[in-house]
This record gives sequence, C-alpha cells and structure tokens, in this order.
Amino acid sequence: MTENRHNPRLTDQEIEHYKNEGYALPQGKVFSDEKFAALVEHFEGKLAAWPKDQRPEAMDTPHFGDPKLNEWALASIGNGVKQLRYQVSSHTCGTCD
Repeated sequence: MTENRHNPRLTDQEIEHYKNEGYALPQGKVFSDEKFAALVEHFEGKLAAWPKDQRPEAMDTPHFGDPKLNEWALASIGNGVKQLRYQVSSHTCGTCD
C-alpha cells in the first residue's frame, strides 16, 4: 500500500474506493507543513480584507479571483487527480470496453 502522509499520492485502498464508488476521500496530509502554513497565512489575509458587512460564507469560490489559490490546488491536489485519471484510463476489466 502507498503511504499518503506527506504527499498527495493516493493509497491503493483510496484508488479502489474511487473505482467502486466514483469518489475518493484522501487521508493524511495533502500539503507539507510549510505549504499548509503559507496557504493558511494567505487565506487569513483574504479573510481579514473581506468586507466586515459580508459573511465569510459568501466567499464560496475565492480561487476564481485569486490565481495564487489555484497554485496550491494544481500543484498538490492535481497530482492525486492525475493518479486517478491514469488508473481509470488504464482500466481493462474486459466488461467496460
């Protein structure tokens, strides 16, 4: 089984769950401690600048207007997605052709 503590790689069990259920919920860390601390700092800055008369829940898609947030998503989470795409594209059970 692949260990998933400090990298976005999915375990064999997570991949099987994805194949069977259509979704995966990765366990363990997605980001290193340093990257996560930088993400928290960046988001807290956005939250501090958020208008005081608006609820933070209204910020449901902050990555649309902030390319920096996409850097975290694409660099770390994207690797897990690539891994799933590879697993699905190389799937050859004989009944799915």
